[in-house]
Amino acid sequence: MKERIGWITVTLNDIAKWGSGGTPKSTKKEYYGGDIPWLIIGDLNDGLVWHSTKKITDEGLKNSSAKIVAPNNILIALYGSIGKLGINKIPVATNQAIAFTQKIHTSTNIKYLFYFLLFSRQDLYKLGKGGTQRNISQTVLKKVKFPLPPFPEQRAIVNKIEQLFSELDNGIANLKLAQEQLKVYRQAVLKQAFTGELTRTWREEHQSEIESPIALLNRIVEGRKLILGEKIFSKKNACNEPSSIPDFLIPEEWLWITPKVIASPYDPYALTIGPFGSNLKVSDYRKSGVPLIFVKNIRSGSFHNSETKFVSKEKADELRPHQAESGDILITKMGEPPGDATQYPANHSKAIITADCVKFRLNPILEEKRFFVYLINSPIIKNQIAQITKGVAQKKISLERFREIALPFPSIAEQQAIVNEIETRLSVCDKLEQDITDSLEKAEALRQSILKQAFEGKLLNEQELAAVRNDPEWEPAEALLAKIKSKTI
Repeated sequence: MKERIGWITVTLNDIAKWGSGGTPKSTKKEYYGGDIPWLIIGDLNDGLVWHSTKKITDEGLKNSSAKIVAPNNILIALYGSIGKLGINKIPVATNQAIAFTQKIHTSTNIKYLFYFLLFSRQDLYKLGKGGTQRNISQTVLKKVKFPLPPFPEQRAIVNKIEQLFSELDNGIANLKLAQEQLKVYRQAVLKQAFTGELTRTWREEHQSEIESPIALLNRIVEGRKLILGEKIFSKKNACNEPSSIPDFLIPEEWLWITPKVIASPYDPYALTIGPFGSNLKVSDYRKSGVPLIFVKNIRSGSFHNSETKFVSKEKADELRPHQAESGDILITKMGEPPGDATQYPANHSKAIITADCVKFRLNPILEEKRFFVYLINSPIIKNQIAQITKGVAQKKISLERFREIALPFPSIAEQQAIVNEIETRLSVCDKLEQDITDSLEKAEALRQSILKQAFEGKLLNEQELAAVRNDPEWEPAEALLAKIKSKTI
C-alpha cells in the first residue's frame, strides 16, 4: 500500500469559508426579472455554471438573505438532490438550498475540492435528515473530513482524474451512439417486417396453401355479426377499411384494416381507455388489492413492474370496463410520442388501466398477439400517431382516432412468420443492448473507483508521485497544517 506522504486530514470548515443564499418574497414582482442570476438546485449541473433559469433585481437581493457569490466558487445542494455540484463562472446569487464557498484557502485546489465532494455525494446523502426531501445543514457539511495532500499533488490528482474521465466519457459517448444505432436498426427491421420485405420469399413459397387475408377478414366479420347481432353489428362496423391509408407500400395480397375491426366481439370494452377523473381518485389507492396499470409501466415491447398502486376488489368491480388481463395489448395514450405498446404478461393478475392507457383485446381468432404489438411499435403506426398529434402541446391520441388507424393485415400464417423473422433479428439486438447497458453501468462504477483511488492516495503512480514531491511548491503536512491554522479564511 502506498504511503500518503505529506497528507493531512482537516474539515471542510478548515479550508473554506461557507455561506448559503436566500429567496426574495415571491409575492413581490419587483424582486424578480432583474439582471442578477439567481440559482436554484436545477441550475447545478456537476460542472461549470454559466447561466441561471431565474434572475432577481438589486431590490430582491437587498431585501432577502441572498448574497452575491464571486466567480470560481463551489456550489453544493443541501436539499433534495444533496451533493449536486457546480462551479460558477459568473457572479451569481443562490436560494437557501445551495451552500457555497465564499473563500477557499490557498492550500486547496478548487477542482480537487470539487472532485472530493463529487466522490462524497452518497455519504452526504446518508447524513441527510427528513422524509420525502432529505436535507443537510451547513453545520453538517463543515464537519466533513477532508483528505488534503500538498498542493502540487492535488494539481496532479486533478489532472489525472480529468484525463481518465475524458477517456471514460469518450467510451460512454461511443456506447450511447451504438445504443442509438440499435434503435434505428430496430425501427428498420419493423418497417421491413410490416411492408412485407422480411417474408417476401416465405409468401412465394406458401401463398397457395394458406388462408388469404380477405378470407380471414370475412371470417372475423361474419363471426362479429353472429355474436353482436345484425343490428348492433351494422352500427359498429359501418366500414372495415380505414378512411386514410399511410404512404407505405404493402404486398398486394395484404389488406388495410382498423383496430375496431379486430377487437374482441365478446367484450364490449375490448378497445377502451382508463377511467376519467372522479371515477378513479388518489383517495381510492390502496397498498394491496387489484393492481393499477400506469403509463410508466408500459414500454415499447416490455411491461415494467415498477412500484405500483392498488384499488380494493370492490372498486375494481366498479371499474370492470377498464380491466386488463393476460394477453391484452396495452398502449400509452400520451407521451413523446404516445403509442408505446406491450402485452400484459401471462403471469400477472387482472389489473385496472388508468386514464392515459389504452387496452386492446384482440379477436381470439388472431392468436399471434405479438404481431400486433410489434406493428403498433413500428414506424407505420408511429408515423400515423405523430401526424394525428402534430401541433398539439400535450401529445395525446384519443380512443376514437386510435380505432381508425390503418393496420396492414396479412394472413395468420404470415403474421406468425413475420414475428419469427423479427425476433430472430431483434434477439441479437437485445443481447447487444444488454451488453451496452452493462458496459455503461461499469463505466459509472469505474468513475467512482477513480475518485476513490484519488482520495486514498492511490491514483498517481510512483513516477508521478516523485515528480510532485520534487516540485518547489511541495511542502510537508506539518507546514500545510500550520498555514491553515495560522490564517483566517
